[in-house]
Amino acid sequence: MEDGLTTIEEKANSEDEDHILLASFKSLDVEMNGAASDGCAKNTHVQLISTDIQTCSDKIDSAPGAVTNASSFEEQSPFCTLFIDRFSCRASLVTGGFLQCVSFLGSAFIKDINGLMPVLGVIGGIGSCMCGTPVPVVISYSFGKHRAKFVTISQVVIGISMFIGSPLAFALLDMYALRGTLLIMAGLGANICVFGMLCKPNEREKSLQRHEERSSRPNELKTKKFQSLLEMCKKFSFMTFLLSTFTWNFVLAIIMLQLPYFISETKTHKDISGVMIIFSISNLAGRILGVLIVFLQNINLQILHVISLAVLGAFVTAFPLYNHLVNSEYVFAAMCGLCTGLPNCLMVPISLQLAGVSRLSAAHGLISFACGVGIVIGPPIASICYKSFGTYNGSFLVAGIVALAGSAFGILTSVFETPKNAEGNILCN
Repeated sequence: MEDGLTTIEEKANSEDEDHILLASFKSLDVEMNGAASDGCAKNTHVQLISTDIQTCSDKIDSAPGAVTNASSFEEQSPFCTLFIDRFSCRASLVTGGFLQCVSFLGSAFIKDINGLMPVLGVIGGIGSCMCGTPVPVVISYSFGKHRAKFVTISQVVIGISMFIGSPLAFALLDMYALRGTLLIMAGLGANICVFGMLCKPNEREKSLQRHEERSSRPNELKTKKFQSLLEMCKKFSFMTFLLSTFTWNFVLAIIMLQLPYFISETKTHKDISGVMIIFSISNLAGRILGVLIVFLQNINLQILHVISLAVLGAFVTAFPLYNHLVNSEYVFAAMCGLCTGLPNCLMVPISLQLAGVSRLSAAHGLISFACGVGIVIGPPIASICYKSFGTYNGSFLVAGIVALAGSAFGILTSVFETPKNAEGNILCN
């Protein structure tokens, strides 16, 4: 295997709720994409803008609105992989940038949330997917045996951009109001088209496309792409990794939704902001740690993924037992940030291990799908748990158990991983 593919009511109450939700959405700006990760950086500003319109009036009912774009991103990810394989990463980036520009530009002239949902949620969500999915793919095509290193570096850059994105969004809203902010965002979306044009298909990408075209008749090519996705789903090791990825995104969504409300029961909105800042910093630290580990090349990335989710599960499950201690929420936020930033950074290198370069676009699309499903399902489950238990501890307990299950799925991935050659292609037994 190549070096890059190594074992890689009242006004006062209303104002408090506003502060809680804004802090919550600020923290969501770090991950939603995560996970979903990579293509959802701009989408989370939709949530900031929509809360400005809705005045953040309802705690739990705001959750579905907070993940509207994550749902669109998740649903479009498999389509985006087909688009990349049929055309190119450059075409996907330029098209996605154009859709992003159109969505923000159109939203600047819409006056109600019902109009924003299809424009920002649907058009913007598709655009984000088409911008985010090809990023690790084009990097993998371009950097040869060092592809895993540069992909993990890109995850850190994404983390930094998300970290500064929230204060930038607030500053723009203060200076230019909603319409001006949306127009500026449209300009930023247009710049994606410019940078996308720089991603000229190299010989590696062209050769893969030529191989696909030669091996299939024109009317069979689309069917073959879908079959490729289905083949990925049939691989047990890859499916367990997808399930593991789903679990930590599910946990992340619950934590980001309910941690601010839990803290608000005994703390002020300044404490909430402090906790979310700690989470953001530790999440970025986790991404940086992932880069250092990939550069070391002598640490099993899948084992590290398993350990991260095990630690996350342990801290979240036990949170009801120690949340009464002084500053426990800061320790909790720091560990959750670290243990979600690290697996986020390792997703693509592990995908390279499991699928190889030739199927990376399909693999990454499915992983984005798993991330989106976790983010979408998490908040409603958290709401159900809160109503059932009457306390936030029930939600954290469920989230912790799910994280531990994700660690178990990661172990299965390591056990059943199929041997591969230097290009990451599966070897015949």
